[in-house]
Amino acid sequence: MAKYESFEAAVEAVKDARAFQMKEWPNTALEDAGGRPFEEWAFLLTYYMNKLGEVYTVTPGNDKVTNEPNVEGRKRIKKYMAIIANLAMWGVQSALDGAGEKD
Repeated sequence: MAKYESFEAAVEAVKDARAFQMKEWPNTALEDAGGRPFEEWAFLLTYYMNKLGEVYTVTPGNDKVTNEPNVEGRKRIKKYMAIIANLAMWGVQSALDGAGEKD
């Protein structure tokens, strides 16, 4: 069974992904991510989930023969998983606008 890092380490990876995306993607550093709608985050989330599948088939998390951890594969998988988590968070943030205070 794989050893999991802490929840806090995972949150830091997502924060790093957000910082990267805010630097590289137009207008995401603006208030409310530049007014992007929920649907855009849902589309991007789907795109990056498919991209993760492509990344995994090229460099899986474990070696196909020895089943030992594949460091390069895990780095790439972590990168895309963190991007996906951040996109999901932006989606949640945008969906909360209009969801109602008590929802």
